Amino acid sequence: GHGASEVPDADPHISLAQYEAVKTHALRNRMTEIFASAWPHRQAPTMKCNYLFLLSFLLLSSSGYSVAQTAASYPARPIRVIVPYPPGGSTDIIARTINGKLAALLKQQLVIDNRGGGGGNLGHELAARATPDGYTLLIAISAIITNAAINPRTTYDPTRDFTPLMMIARAPYRLVINPTVPANTMQEFIALAKAKPGSMNYGSAGAGSAVHLAAELLLRQTGVQMTHVPYKRFRPGDC
Repeated sequence: GHGASEVPDADPHISLAQYEAVKTHALRNRMTEIFASAWPHRQAPTMKCNYLFLLSFLLLSSSGYSVAQTAASYPARPIRVIVPYPPGGSTDIIARTINGKLAALLKQQLVIDNRGGGGGNLGHELAARATPDGYTLLIAISAIITNAAINPRTTYDPTRDFTPLMMIARAPYRLVINPTVPANTMQEFIALAKAKPGSMNYGSAGAGSAVHLAAELLLRQTGVQMTHVPYKRFRPGDC
């Protein structure tokens, strides 16, 4: 392994792990500054149905560069952007929409890598295993959290293996009903559903999807009983 004496520009008493942690923090700050300058009015990431840039976040490999050199020279080569859904879906469209502006700002090419499968888990796990050097980014939606929460076979930890850099879009959920249903407001609909417990159905993008979980939360908060009818996802990359 590497010894403390191999750490460049560092106090000889600092450990390699401590040095790597400092270097990781410096690179993360550099990336956050870059994205913030591109979209100065964007908010900090939240756990809604948001699209996030996520950096694979383990430890940076010891490269022989100082902390300042590592952050200041980034990016020195093209950046891979993993989209964990097939081309043409909302997540893919978001990625390609921001690609040009971000590439111009970074003065480096951003290569979109669509890795659909497993409800997004294939791409999530690929990004989690990538070399944590800042050259693999992930566009993620809320599925990166919900998949890990409901699937015990998920091999990544969304809070340990990734660092959120910026929220770049938000997609709201809306409850829509058939015009023949005798309710014109949310309050009227809830009252109608409570009067007929279990007689109404609701559809979602699939069992375990964020839409499904949001609907179940609504039912729990209102005390309404409805039957879930899961469908296949509406489009690749939808929440």
